Amino acid sequence: MPRKTKKQKMQAEARRAVYTERSRGVKREFTFDPSSVNLKNLEPKTAKNADKSRSLASDHLYVPDLVRTIVLAIIILGLELVLYLAQA
Repeated sequence: MPRKTKKQKMQAEARRAVYTERSRGVKREFTFDPSSVNLKNLEPKTAKNADKSRSLASDHLYVPDLVRTIVLAIIILGLELVLYLAQA
């Protein structure tokens, strides 16, 4: 292996200096005191553009759609049964 140049030695020294500074830990400039937090004035946050139309609708608006869907499903299943029995 060739010998290291002066420039390579200086770069290695700089890297070592950075690693030793990191290993010492973080220098804390600010402290946090949990007792200083005021939790009494906090209000629950809600979305500004929330779609509240579903929650305001009552159940009687869904019943006709539900009945129509069930009737159509029964008709379709009945037709499939008729076609199955007609093939046999």
